[in-house]
Amino acid sequence: MDELTKFALDPENALNNFSLGKYYEPQGHYAPALTYYLRCAERSNDDELTYESLIRCYFTYDKQGRRDTSAKIFLEHAICFFPKRPEAHFLLARFYERRKEYV
Repeated sequence: MDELTKFALDPENALNNFSLGKYYEPQGHYAPALTYYLRCAERSNDDELTYESLIRCYFTYDKQGRRDTSAKIFLEHAICFFPKRPEAHFLLARFYERRKEYV
């Protein structure tokens, strides 16, 4: 069964939303990917899935360009879920470095 069918059968399932976002993102369809990652983060009871969804939201905004503030906020929210995990911290440091915003 494909991702869209799974989603249609159970649209409130966080994992189905995440899978659909992962389906759209590699195709360059960042707006729908973002929508499904956000739906996943809102519906998930699994903090690790929420963390991953927020990081994927960052990537969708970052790939679009010119959405720096929104992209950064997703990383900050991810850090709130797992302050000791390194992924979001690394991406945030890289975000600042690319923009030469050394804080």
